[in-house]
Amino acid sequence: MAQPISNLPIGSKIKFGRYQVESEPHQPIVWLIAAKNHIGYPANSITLITEKIIDLRGFDAKEPSNSDSDRQRYGNNRYRDSNIRQWLNKAGLNWYVKTHTADEPPTDDGMSQPTGYDNKEGFLSSFTEDELNIILDTTLTVARNTVTDGGGSETVVDKIFLASSTEVGFENENGIAEGSLLPLFSDDASRIAYVTQQCFNNTKSGSKPSSISNGWYWWLRTPNASLSRHVRNVYSDGSRDNDNAYYGNHGVRPLCNLKSDILVSDLPDEDGCYNIIFAVPHIITLNKAITINAGEEIEKVKFNPKINEMIPLKLKYTDKEKLIYEGENLNTDTIDLEIEGKDGKIDKIAYVIS
Repeated sequence: MAQPISNLPIGSKIKFGRYQVESEPHQPIVWLIAAKNHIGYPANSITLITEKIIDLRGFDAKEPSNSDSDRQRYGNNRYRDSNIRQWLNKAGLNWYVKTHTADEPPTDDGMSQPTGYDNKEGFLSSFTEDELNIILDTTLTVARNTVTDGGGSETVVDKIFLASSTEVGFENENGIAEGSLLPLFSDDASRIAYVTQQCFNNTKSGSKPSSISNGWYWWLRTPNASLSRHVRNVYSDGSRDNDNAYYGNHGVRPLCNLKSDILVSDLPDEDGCYNIIFAVPHIITLNKAITINAGEEIEKVKFNPKINEMIPLKLKYTDKEKLIYEGENLNTDTIDLEIEGKDGKIDKIAYVIS
């Protein structure tokens, strides 16, 4: 019924959280296991990276009041202060806060494409409380450019983050090891990423791959150390590249670390993904025929079993003689069963808990 996520091999697919590009319905996010108990990451953790590029957004908006002319026109390549870092780690609509005096929100006008996200909910908005509770804080090393930021490196602590050049298998930026190689990556082919169908259908970027079968660029957190505006990214063929921070057509492919003792399903679902289990499910089997009498309102009757009038049970399947329901955290032998609908009546029902 359940197994530790640590049982799964590198490359396994996990459904975790949901995402909305624009105004379409939220969809589950599919992640890959990129590492297990990775050096430099939290102890006993599992590292996930989204299987595909989930959106096209800019790294950082133009900063017209910045003293550096490149950052005025092309955005800021310092990950610590980037719009994308703040957005990935926030929830709600009012997530943006200035990180330095010249900082600007990621509006459409601040990007090369109309993919601004200052008016979009923070990335963590569509994660449940249970999901948020299993994401670990991760300390990350980030190189700094030698033009405006002093060179060397600095550390940040995040829940959601972008990979570094080092972590995907490229050379260290300016000799700085930003972490260590993630086992998922070994060559250009392993780095090629594709946009999701959701992203392809809903992005407002006029620049995108011609189909979901073509690889596309995705951001890293690493700056080009010799410039104040260029950020490293993975090119569409998996090679190393760099572009202006304000480019609003580049892919977002975030990572996170989860606790390694969380439980997932024994088997993958129809999409080939394992699902996280936050409580051990129990099955309620109603093993006696049900008689409902609601007169002319029969079509409005809805069977709605609950645990002690509070916790609803979910219908798993039916057959000619049974309704099989399942619930979570069942620690009682008393279950109240209710009928919703006008004048609904139900006969005595026998049930078993497994």
